[in-house]
Amino acid sequence: MACSQSEAMTQLAAPFDYHAACDMPGWRESVCWPLSYAETYRVTRAATRASLDLVGRLEDEILRSAALLGLGSVFALSRSLVENAFVVQAADALGVYLSGGPPELAVLGGEERIERSSGLNDPALFKPISAPSDEALRRLARTASWTPPWRMPLAMFSPEIIAVSHNDMLRDAARRSGTAVKFCHAETLLRAARARGAAAPQTLLDKLDDFAVRLAVCLADIEGLAPDYRERLRKLIEPLIAPALVEAVSDLAGLRRLKKFPRKLWSGSGGYYPARAIGIEVRRRGGHVTRFAHGWFSGMAGVTEGIEFSELAVSDRYIVETPTGAQYLKRASKNSTGVEITGHTGASALTNLALERPTRISAQPQVIYAPTILRGQRQFLPPILPDVIYLDWQFRLVEALQKMPVNLMCKPHPEGLLRGQSHPLADIAPTSTQPFETHIAWADRFLFDYGQSTTFAEALCTDRPITFIDMGNPIFNAPVKDMITRRCTVITVRFDARNRPQVDPEEFREALCSGPERADPSEFRALLMGTPE
Repeated sequence: MACSQSEAMTQLAAPFDYHAACDMPGWRESVCWPLSYAETYRVTRAATRASLDLVGRLEDEILRSAALLGLGSVFALSRSLVENAFVVQAADALGVYLSGGPPELAVLGGEERIERSSGLNDPALFKPISAPSDEALRRLARTASWTPPWRMPLAMFSPEIIAVSHNDMLRDAARRSGTAVKFCHAETLLRAARARGAAAPQTLLDKLDDFAVRLAVCLADIEGLAPDYRERLRKLIEPLIAPALVEAVSDLAGLRRLKKFPRKLWSGSGGYYPARAIGIEVRRRGGHVTRFAHGWFSGMAGVTEGIEFSELAVSDRYIVETPTGAQYLKRASKNSTGVEITGHTGASALTNLALERPTRISAQPQVIYAPTILRGQRQFLPPILPDVIYLDWQFRLVEALQKMPVNLMCKPHPEGLLRGQSHPLADIAPTSTQPFETHIAWADRFLFDYGQSTTFAEALCTDRPITFIDMGNPIFNAPVKDMITRRCTVITVRFDARNRPQVDPEEFREALCSGPERADPSEFRALLMGTPE
């Protein structure tokens, strides 16, 4: 008979985070998580929706602009704190002792104060803006990357459009535009603005403090959280908000003092603080901001609150990979601001990949497993599994693969908590630190357990079979979900009593070791590359 969740977890001492696991020999024997992944999805999405609704109702132009600029990092940290409040509440109810973790856990558990705040939850949420190296040469080279020689003088001295990013789709659009487009570092403009920034008047500071209180209450007021935990959560979130808003107000005030400013701005992600700040000021002056999607995922997304805040809320036009992708995003998102969502002719960078499997005779299939990041004390939407649960899952998955007749290569995401460090999988399996794109030709099959990534989109455009492990939470919009089912072998996990993901061993083995050597990528090439089906 299967034991209940409370029986499986009671009196367990489990690591809360990666660092605690490193300090606990045999940590995988007791690893568990008191909050289900489905519940994590519910509470983090509810917190995001509630906070975005509150920002959307702001009528004060200065406060609204400051909120749009300054709250991106606050939301990422707040989602983590909201999740952790529910984790601590569940752990208390189940009798689970969580070892390690940030000092904020003690407050959520009922301690009155903490001696220090964890670095990730520090109110200084913005990195200093530094001067790019060889700035003038980079500006010239990047402008030349999309400008024919005879148009360079016009682009450099009398441009119609200023571009502050250099992503693939923007470069291709600039090349095709027939317009004088000049590159300028976003950091340069923001640095100039900060030299002219000024302290906010007391009346505005009072407004910021009042909004910080309202937003903290909003983020803590999630159904299912008991009053004591809710109040502790509010006290942790509130100090994060006002400092971020104060800095945003200062930056926006400095930008207003710049006399020479773009009228038309092209930018990559609106989530990048300098480019976001400049775009907000361009729009305040009556100019026009076009942003280009990054990562080849916007047209696939079914959970769009992040795109709505980071991109649509600070843009006049948002360009995704193809017209089809634009239509899918329009249907999936609220787009309450009425931003123009259009499609480019396709992600041209994808055409440079090894999309067709080389002809070879392999004794065993060559499989790339590409997990996503360990997230530390930040949380995304859709949420990523807790680091200890996800790392234990990766180990179990690789250990199962090592018993199969396959040649395995692990290709973890290079960013996140372990950026610049050796990944733990390297201790048990061949693991590469080279870009995923350099290994595509090597692969006969791909294995993914996270669908919102550039690498997953790239693999979908190849002709190699893909096994996609579905953790059960919505990620894709409806048309793409159906396409995933046709393109991939989808294995849905179940979660055991300790909230660890599990797959059927035979189903997993069958997916990786049998079936055709090639798959049909035409639907995804049409969606992402613009090629006909």
